[in-house]
Amino acid sequence: MIRRNPVCPNCEAMLDGFTGINTDENPGPGSLTVCAYCGTALEYDNALQLRKASEELIHSLDLPTRIALERAVRVVKEMKVKRRFL
Repeated sequence: MIRRNPVCPNCEAMLDGFTGINTDENPGPGSLTVCAYCGTALEYDNALQLRKASEELIHSLDLPTRIALERAVRVVKEMKVKRRFL
């Protein structure tokens, strides 16, 4: 169980929710998500702290999970660009 709101290790934004890429359950070690603020692919470690998902990890994912993760990263980054021009 996560005891406090996790912080993105890339942009340091406090994250207040979890949408899993590889699970519909609560996050656990190895769960993947994407920072809604900067679009960084993230993984929960054994202590349920977020860390950047390594390229090695991303390339080792099964194809449907990898596609879903890359799509989520792309969507967040596209939304970030659109917000700049509004």
